[in-house]
Amino acid sequence: MTSEIDALFNSAQKARNETLSKNPPRLTIKNGVGFLLFDALTLSSHEAGKKIPGRHRWKGSELMFEAMDSALDYVKRTWPNFVMVRSDLEQKKQHPVPPMKGIEWDPVYPMFQHQSDAFNASATLPAFAYFMDMGTGKSKVHIDNAAYLFAEGLIDRVLIVAPNNVHRQWVEEALEDHWPKNLPLNAHALMTGKKKPEIWGKWSGRQESLLWLSVNYDVLEMFEEKVGTRSHWYLGELGEELEDFVKSGPTLMGLDESHKIKNPFSQRSRAVTRIGQDAKYKRIMTGTPIAKGPEDYFSQFQFLDPKIIGCYSMSGFKNQFCQMGGFNNK
Repeated sequence: MTSEIDALFNSAQKARNETLSKNPPRLTIKNGVGFLLFDALTLSSHEAGKKIPGRHRWKGSELMFEAMDSALDYVKRTWPNFVMVRSDLEQKKQHPVPPMKGIEWDPVYPMFQHQSDAFNASATLPAFAYFMDMGTGKSKVHIDNAAYLFAEGLIDRVLIVAPNNVHRQWVEEALEDHWPKNLPLNAHALMTGKKKPEIWGKWSGRQESLLWLSVNYDVLEMFEEKVGTRSHWYLGELGEELEDFVKSGPTLMGLDESHKIKNPFSQRSRAVTRIGQDAKYKRIMTGTPIAKGPEDYFSQFQFLDPKIIGCYSMSGFKNQFCQMGGFNNK
């Protein structure tokens, strides 16, 4: 009886494998996502697709999945005669992260492919924009980038500017989850109306632990003083102290939800840009870099580096990148 059951099982397994091999899917890999398209989707292939490692979902006869190594190995084993249509993985391998020279460290959690791509592209650049959709892990990429730069001895402090309360989540949640345990860290979130952290003003000189300070946009102010026909802008007291923080050591400065500074004439935009002038590394992070039009980019890149877009004024930006006209010349 047992031999008959084994024979039936082997026969069913053989039939399943033959069914899978008769319907080879076409595989496309783009931006860390695999797309496995079946001309004639069978029940066997559909069930096999549910077992692919990592995050995945079916969309009609197409299986979308995270193109990590274990998932690709599963595809090769399950559909050995698949047809490769396009892959950008080889191209991505041409831009590896520079080899480590300082403290050895590893991310607390492995990066997804899209996070690895963003990390590799930005690792040592002085300015970079993480225009990544909500939920794709921008904060993890930024934290891993900070860890890399600190381990290499390239920075000793980080300044994060974020919406109110979100700036606390960086310290209380994101760093707790993602900061490598073997790298020393001294992190604080500035609370409005509360006593300033004990490290306040004690940040001159090289820091042994990474000094991490998170503040919210609402506390940043600039004030206008008119002298004759000319206007002079100066930072408020808190802004001056944050400017001193950045000037006191090699700093990575990041703007979370950087579209908050899309208006170049607002106090917060002026303050953030002034404070960031002396930051050695700068990052902006948002899933919605533009809301109304391309002019929303101007102030964000003005913070990063005006040379990126080659414009130093909003009027110049509009002349070069915007087609004006229509109602109210907009």
